[in-house]
Amino acid sequence: MQKPQGFRTIRFHFTAEAIEWLARAMKDNGGNTVSNHALFYDLLSRMRLTSGRDDSFRRPQELQAGQFQFSETGLAEEWNTGRKKVRNLLATMERLGLIAVTASRTASVASVTCIEGWTDTQGNYVSNPCHSARNGT
Repeated sequence: MQKPQGFRTIRFHFTAEAIEWLARAMKDNGGNTVSNHALFYDLLSRMRLTSGRDDSFRRPQELQAGQFQFSETGLAEEWNTGRKKVRNLLATMERLGLIAVTASRTASVASVTCIEGWTDTQGNYVSNPCHSARNGT
């Protein structure tokens, strides 16, 4: 799993329920305990910091800052768990206001809605176009 990079600071908006969920953990297929916050941070490491084309998948997508393209199968392999568990984890993150998932026949894209913005490594504040006020703000 990767950790987010390219930030000096990140301004999050979490509900109390989201904080409680992030503090919990799950078991992977090997019986190892994996924290929910580690899974969420791994997704954050995939987030674009600037708008542009994501060529990391077979069907490239134009993404906004605050979005990332993913594959449930790829996440299942990386997280050593099944696709159904990945789908349930993503659905939980969506219900808690951490992300919003858009899936189509060509791509799955998630918007990180719980981040208001971030300060990049040059000290510039970037407002997240994907931030959702439904996170209790």
